[in-house]
Amino acid sequence: VRFSRGDDIGLPRTFEQDLDAAYQSIVRFRGSTPGCLVIVHGYIQVVRSYELVVDNDYMILEHVPGLWETDNVLQPDVMMSDGVKVTLLKTKALRKQIINRPRGTEHCQETPIDEGFLLERLRRVQEIVAKYLRPRFGSSLPLNFHFVESEKGQFSFLNIRRIARINRKYVRGGSFFYVRRTGDLSGWNGSTPILLTLTTVKRGNEASLIDLARALPKGTSVYISFGYLSHPAILLREFGVDLIPAYLDHDIKEI
Repeated sequence: VRFSRGDDIGLPRTFEQDLDAAYQSIVRFRGSTPGCLVIVHGYIQVVRSYELVVDNDYMILEHVPGLWETDNVLQPDVMMSDGVKVTLLKTKALRKQIINRPRGTEHCQETPIDEGFLLERLRRVQEIVAKYLRPRFGSSLPLNFHFVESEKGQFSFLNIRRIARINRKYVRGGSFFYVRRTGDLSGWNGSTPILLTLTTVKRGNEASLIDLARALPKGTSVYISFGYLSHPAILLREFGVDLIPAYLDHDIKEI
């Protein structure tokens, strides 16, 4: 059972055993979720999550293993395509993936994947973009699509968000002042570039990022180690923070 309302993030989501239990869940949450659309669908065992930005002349695909919620700040694999060239940034480290099951949440080690695996997923997504997304949503682009992959390799598209046109610049190294929470900014020297490595934002508590956005220096870019299309990054951009991805532990290849 999922709830949707405009561009809101972090709305309730529950796993129920049957339709009667799903109905009771809807009744339980309706009082706190006025104006929400209720979505009921079969259980999907999510093994991979993706964020996709599609514009008329480019697309960006980010991938992490397991569920990709607000409190998941894993470094993503990134694939960027402008129709001529593909840039692949694959993280070197094995990540902890979050698997949500009806009986609870599991944390397990990512199964190693190679460049070929990511490029095959990119090829599948490019076909979907060309056949369905650009023809159907062309006048509304750019848009941000969130979708997941099941244990059987099937894609399920879950939501669409409006997004501003993306500046596709990034860095692959440098010296940074690391910030995990708002209080860390008290030790900033005022000149070293800031790198956000958030660890404290939880699903349903995304509004706490407002305090961080207000505390960040104005008029300067801030670097992030988590996904540029992740929920924290989306919200920080909406709060006026200029973000630049820092891919510090990635192999890069242009094709």
